[in-house]
Amino acid sequence: MKLKELVKSHEVLKKLANQEMPIRVSFKIGVFLKEAEKYLQSYEEERMKLFEMYGEEKSEGELVVPEEHRSDFLQKMSELGEESIDIKCPELDLDNLVDVKLSPQDIVLIDFLFEGDKE
Repeated sequence: MKLKELVKSHEVLKKLANQEMPIRVSFKIGVFLKEAEKYLQSYEEERMKLFEMYGEEKSEGELVVPEEHRSDFLQKMSELGEESIDIKCPELDLDNLVDVKLSPQDIVLIDFLFEGDKE
């Protein structure tokens, strides 16, 4: 799995974790989220290093990447997102999530959890 997939799915995963579902599914998601948080925390630390490297403080605590550094910044962010991570994704069965409320866009962002359900 690429780090960018996990980053993009983080909000949906948190939303999913707050839904009522069978206990076994809830457990799998909880374990996955705990492991994912380690990667997400490291990603955020590296992202902030890049902001500090390429950004300028615009106002109190707000870093902005000026136009002349934007290309380099975006290149480094892209490289970071392409990093492969070793995380075990639970394969969820959609039949266990019939009462869970997620939008089609949410499902797209977490489709890696439903590998077995793809046709």
